[in-house]
Amino acid sequence: MTTAVKENGKGGKFMCQLWHMGRQGHSDMMGVTPPSASATKMSGDVTVKHHKKKPYETAHAMTVEEIQSTIEDYKKAAEVCTKTKHLLYLSIATISHTILFIPLKNALAAGFDGVQIHSANGYLIDQFLQPCTNLRTDEYGGCLDNRLRFMKEVIEAVLSVVPAKKVWIRFSPNGAFGEMGHENSCQTFDAAIQLAAKYKLGCIEVMDGLTFGFHEKDVPYDLERVRKNVLIGNTDKENPTAVMGNVGHTLESANKEIDSGNADFISFGRPYMSNPDLPERFAQGIELAPPPEYEDWWTKEGSGKFEFVLFCCVLWCVQYEDWVIRILHLNLVCLYVTAFASCMY
Repeated sequence: MTTAVKENGKGGKFMCQLWHMGRQGHSDMMGVTPPSASATKMSGDVTVKHHKKKPYETAHAMTVEEIQSTIEDYKKAAEVCTKTKHLLYLSIATISHTILFIPLKNALAAGFDGVQIHSANGYLIDQFLQPCTNLRTDEYGGCLDNRLRFMKEVIEAVLSVVPAKKVWIRFSPNGAFGEMGHENSCQTFDAAIQLAAKYKLGCIEVMDGLTFGFHEKDVPYDLERVRKNVLIGNTDKENPTAVMGNVGHTLESANKEIDSGNADFISFGRPYMSNPDLPERFAQGIELAPPPEYEDWWTKEGSGKFEFVLFCCVLWCVQYEDWVIRILHLNLVCLYVTAFASCMY
């Protein structure tokens, strides 16, 4: 994940996003029936190997033992990602039993300044948070405190190996993606954000924009509300928790939120696909290149996302003046690209 701030400068924080798909996965990719908070099934199809489409499967409700094992996976992934610093810039999901890159985990251990716990977009932690997917009646379901338990224990596990200022978390209270959203959404995410902030995490990112799909089951959750709940959760002015917004922002809207005090950062994702020099374009007032067609997000017959990824990686490598560092980075990029290509075909 790459973040942009109002005044972009050299350097920055390179964070590894810890991501578990839960019911949005498929046994073709995961090797097992997708796990989730409860035995629910999404409608429609999911993309599996070689871009084939298959119907979503009914997830299996995780046992308490599976939950504890998965929490340990988050801990291990966080530890692996932060062993060594300043060698590699990638954003990769690293939960061991859901990812194709795990044989490279020691190589990917290089270069991250911290981790972001992905608790958004209807993925596993979000599936525990929201009652539309959490139908459990044990200590991990039912009342709000119980639905928060899995997220709480993941945070605590990650904090046992990574300092709090190097741990971020991501929420999507407005999101319909993954067939999420419910009538008490704002109450759920007020509590989730306050709880996360109590751990004095480095940053809480909230997808406040509505362009990724708004569930319309509660009022929109904005960054002013995020800031309020972060300050309720973390009152320590010496160790504040930053607020980051996301989804559909422009340079103007990003600066407006920062100037108002609602956010400290705004993150950008999709614009990078066709604008790998996005911060420079913002700084110099250069018009953005048009976004790629959706079909070009994916590898296909020598064109598409693969080239975007490769170009961005090479551009990142050549920014370094020291040729030894350039070569080292390029070697690591080659390792990543090889793994990427082998997984796609």
